[in-house]
Amino acid sequence: MKQLYRYLPLGDEILTRSLYVIAGGNAYLPPGASYPPSSHPQHHQFHWSEGRVLQEYQLIYIARGSGQLESTSGGLRQVRAGDLIALFPHEWHRYRPDPEIGWEEHWVAFQGKGAAEFMAEHSASPKVPLFCTGINDSLLREFVRIAEEVAEEAVGYQNVVVASLHLILALAMVSHQRLSFQATDVLGIIKRTKDLLMERIDRPTDMNDLAADLRVGYPWLRKMFRQHTGLPLAQYQTQLRLYQACEFLRNTTLPIAAIGGRCGFESAYYFARVFRGKIGCTPSEYRLQSRKSLPAIEEAA
Repeated sequence: MKQLYRYLPLGDEILTRSLYVIAGGNAYLPPGASYPPSSHPQHHQFHWSEGRVLQEYQLIYIARGSGQLESTSGGLRQVRAGDLIALFPHEWHRYRPDPEIGWEEHWVAFQGKGAAEFMAEHSASPKVPLFCTGINDSLLREFVRIAEEVAEEAVGYQNVVVASLHLILALAMVSHQRLSFQATDVLGIIKRTKDLLMERIDRPTDMNDLAADLRVGYPWLRKMFRQHTGLPLAQYQTQLRLYQACEFLRNTTLPIAAIGGRCGFESAYYFARVFRGKIGCTPSEYRLQSRKSLPAIEEAA
């Protein structure tokens, strides 16, 4: 692979954006190669013995090889093929490929007044500077796209590279989560939890009893379920109940109070209040709107 890097000249309009790319590139470092490559600008050079501090954010994807990463907040970590390194401004760090193995790296640097929030939204922080994503062709493809765009600087390239930047972190976060879940029986437990919540949709569910039925502790189940689905257990079940209620409202002539009871709501008033809060209209309004688009409503069995 021919080394490619580009540090971009940026106009005032770009610098006012909440997120913009300032540099990007890729390189293959064979065993024994000096690091960083000597061709990089002096302000991005560093020695392993001293490390460095940047003024920008960087994401570095290691497609092949292995090495080390060390930072003030994240400590010393081993880096393997398929890992994504996240570097933060004002955070001392150092990283390098294994001198006996080398590595292939793809990187992008960015700034902007929304950059900190952007990283936080994707669970990246100085304490979590490494995502284990596995060998990910989709992730690599976005880095290649960024390298091509910054090399050409065609009209509108910043829009393209920022879109790729969003996709890179989204893919990295999801891949990291999926790999961590695959290493345990968590996926099976989460699936069984969803099944039980659906089975018990028509009655109150004690989450401690649910955890006991699954033979796991409730604090552990609550944490794992939220990490996997992005929702607390109770909120997930409420959404299931609302989806079921919408089905009844669209496809049956059951009284609204009866639908609320069938979907596990303790009273017609509570059902109506939750429905309006989440769906944006009352059950009666929803049913009326649905009838306008349906030729007929069948009686519930």
